[in-house]
Amino acid sequence: MKRLLFISFIFLLLASVFVYAAGSAEIPRNSSMKTNSTNTSEMKRMDCENLNIRVDRIRCRLQNKTREENVDYNVRVPEACRTLKSPTSCIALYKNVQRDKCYDHVGAEKDRCFRRLVGFSKNNTSELSARNYLILLLYGLEERIEDANEAGTISDSDTAEIIDLIVDIKQSILDGEKRAEIVVKLNELKQMIKSVQ
Repeated sequence: MKRLLFISFIFLLLASVFVYAAGSAEIPRNSSMKTNSTNTSEMKRMDCENLNIRVDRIRCRLQNKTREENVDYNVRVPEACRTLKSPTSCIALYKNVQRDKCYDHVGAEKDRCFRRLVGFSKNNTSELSARNYLILLLYGLEERIEDANEAGTISDSDTAEIIDLIVDIKQSILDGEKRAEIVVKLNELKQMIKSVQ
């Protein structure tokens, strides 16, 4: 019962983040978020993976139109998996999502693909499957933020800051951090998204 309550709480919190992300059709182009730590024109010319700061790698990929779902995970480690002691299962999760083409689906069909992929169901609410499901939901939110960026409704800098926080949350989930620590970051994400709407 405690586990089901925990999972329900996390889903409710994530759902509220998704509502804020989708809540406004128009997001201002410029906001007062952090400034670039690397010159943007330099990023166009360099290999993003050689940058030391995560937010700079993300901003570089945005400017070079390198989307996560188009990446060869045999060559590049997903951002959320980079700092893990053992990134093998994390990389496998991303590869499986790519293989099963979950991101080609929309709405409930995409959700069913995620749930099937991680084995999350009414009969299986294990902590591992719930955490992997949350990672995929956050990945989906990341995609929506990238879509808003490509549509020109949110700046590269703001998009990079939001995605950087999403990656941080995914790393916290993968590292097995406590729910309270993750909830604080999810609330910060909610406020960050709200600030650019």
